[in-house]
Amino acid sequence: AVVSTQSTGLDRPAYSDLISSLVTMATPVDWRSDPCDSATIPEGDKVLVMFYYQRDTRETRQALALAGCLHLWNVDIVRGMFNGVLRTHYRGNQLLLVGSMTQFGRDAMPQGYKPFRTAKYKDELDSE
Repeated sequence: AVVSTQSTGLDRPAYSDLISSLVTMATPVDWRSDPCDSATIPEGDKVLVMFYYQRDTRETRQALALAGCLHLWNVDIVRGMFNGVLRTHYRGNQLLLVGSMTQFGRDAMPQGYKPFRTAKYKDELDSE
């Protein structure tokens, strides 16, 4: 289930503060082996984060690809996004998909972490 400002009852500034706190404390997921394998994200009760590549703050193609790969849901991902962040539950964990160009991504992405980039767009992205 996607978690949003509507489902939490928080206003935008309070929800933004919550997301910032969650992203900062979350454990980054190493997706490089195979992000589409559900074993990449272990079952548990943790707060996890996966950063996805963006060319600008409004791009969602990589988030769409990652969400589809993980079979998170079958509705429009953009409706569940909050400033480039998708907050959901996956295998018992809170999972945050965070855009690399968002303020949350710039503030919390660990140095050396490679944001998710699907091979589907790799040639196009490498030519930029």
